Amino acid sequence: MFLTITLSIIIMFAVVLMIVSGVDFIQNKRLFTSAPQDIQDAIVPHNERFRGAHLIGWILAILSVLIIIFSILYAFIDGINHNWKFCRFS
Repeated sequence: MFLTITLSIIIMFAVVLMIVSGVDFIQNKRLFTSAPQDIQDAIVPHNERFRGAHLIGWILAILSVLIIIFSILYAFIDGINHNWKFCRFS
């Protein structure tokens, strides 16, 4: 139970980190193609806030994706080590 809550908090942190990196640092319109059209029209291109902001944003986005993947893999490996069946994961 403790592991499940801890991994859930870690995944939530990674999702928030991904949102912050996309909105604050990367600021690329291509990241918001799944948003409604009126939201896409409201997005205006911005210059970098400081030198290297896009690079920092992409590094944070990649880091957050890796954190999510490794958290899920760790949960599956822990479940396999404890001989859980598929129905216990859901």
